[in-house]
Amino acid sequence: STQSTWGILSLDWSEDGTTIQVDDTNHEHLFFNRDGTFLSNPAQTRDLIWHTWTCKLGWPVQGIWPSNADPSLVLAVARSRSSRVVATIEASGTIKLFRWPAASQKAKFRLYRGHTPPGACVGFGHDGTLISASGSAIFQWRLLSDDDGDPLQLKEEATE
Repeated sequence: STQSTWGILSLDWSEDGTTIQVDDTNHEHLFFNRDGTFLSNPAQTRDLIWHTWTCKLGWPVQGIWPSNADPSLVLAVARSRSSRVVATIEASGTIKLFRWPAASQKAKFRLYRGHTPPGACVGFGHDGTLISASGSAIFQWRLLSDDDGDPLQLKEEATE
């Protein structure tokens, strides 16, 4: 296809502001120049640095998907501002943290529970805290590091 005729689920800009990537409701991962021109060859974007990453599809997040997963399993994705971790929230309400990039199949992750299904949104605050939302619940999580600097620990912060 030359452009998406489906609804847009996520959108990210390249660091240099020349390109956007989108995931649509037809589970396609598409690229466009800032003027809206469709990029039919994804290899054109291979060396781009992305300012944010919220797309569920793409090379650096292929490891977030279990084998033969239903495309509706992962509801939202967010890469941390430090680009060290990527968080997902699934339809079950669970949050998974992966090292960035999570490009290898069967990428290791840490799983956290807190929401009742379905999860809806996940993102990182300016201070690096992880925010997740579902229905009427909002959780704020602070990333902690192991002695080796591995940021794949979460500690729930009290919110009202």
